[in-house]
This record gives sequence, structure tokens and C-alpha cells, in this order.
Amino acid sequence: MTVLHGLDEQGAWQKQWRPLAERQVLDTFYCLMDGLYSERYLYSRMEYERRLESIWPIH
Repeated sequence: MTVLHGLDEQGAWQKQWRPLAERQVLDTFYCLMDGLYSERYLYSRMEYERRLESIWPIH
């Protein structure tokens, strides 16, 4: 949780995203992780890796 807090502060300070409440950052992180975990078992490995690579440039 400390790591996520630091990333949130750094991103807001660098104006990469708007400041968010810590709870919002945690909820977003866990939703993303839950979705990735579910997709790993629903799609082929190649499709999963394609999706994983596709989401990281978005900010």
C-alpha cells in the first residue's frame, strides 16, 4: 500500500494524472489486478499478453 501511495503522489506531482483520494487509487489498482487475473483464465496466453501490453501505455 505504501508503494501505491508513493506512486499516486509522484504521478500527481508530475501532473501525469489528477490528484485522487488514496481509496480511489487502491480501488483502481485492485480492479485492474482482478480483471487481469480473470482474463488470464478466460483467454489464450497470446491474447492475455496482448491485452496486458496494450493497457500499460494508457494514462
